[in-house]
Amino acid sequence: MVEVLEGEAAPLFCLTSTAGEFCLESKINHGLVLIIFYTNDFTPSCKRVLGIFTEEFKWLESMGVELVGISKEGIDSHIEFANQCDIPFPLASDPDLSVISAYGVLDDDGVAAHRSVFCVSKTGAILHANRFFQSGNVDQLIELFQIIEEASAND
Repeated sequence: MVEVLEGEAAPLFCLTSTAGEFCLESKINHGLVLIIFYTNDFTPSCKRVLGIFTEEFKWLESMGVELVGISKEGIDSHIEFANQCDIPFPLASDPDLSVISAYGVLDDDGVAAHRSVFCVSKTGAILHANRFFQSGNVDQLIELFQIIEEASAND
């Protein structure tokens, strides 16, 4: 399996999202991009993961961070899920798992993404990669938010 490492160029992609076409290349020109891979819409664990970033959305936005959630589900499912959970950022559909695979976060069964978080800089480099993000792990959140603060301060 491919593994994208911190400091390497982020694989570029364009996916259909709940907010229209989401193209990483155009987004990184404006600031940091936080890519949140998740397994499935409507699962309790994925609701928790996306809920954390929904709760911190205003702060992340103030830091100049653009967020996108990515899973294999289709747009209709994403729209319903986003509406039900009040998710303020786009959810993108990767039905052929190409982006999930490019980031090296395809599960062992080859059918979905591991819950993972990647922070991409304005230069397109991976600033932070967490392939097994745990919503209840405070240390993981602190590390991610510190990286975002430092990168935003240096921008």
